[in-house]
Amino acid sequence: SAMQILDKAVEAHPNLAQVLAQCSFLLNEVALHDLSTQVLDGATLDVLPPFAGG
Repeated sequence: SAMQILDKAVEAHPNLAQVLAQCSFLLNEVALHDLSTQVLDGATLDVLPPFAGG
C-alpha cells in the first residue's frame, strides 16, 4: 500500500514523518486520498510537500 511505502521512507529518514503529515500524494498522476490503496509494480507515487501558490 502507499502507507507501507511511506513507512519504509520514514524508517530510512525519521524526520520525514513531520513533513509527510502535511503532504499531498499522487498515484500515477491522480490525487490519492486513501493511503491504504495498493501500489502496483511500475506505479508512480508522488509526494507533494506543502507549498503556497497563487
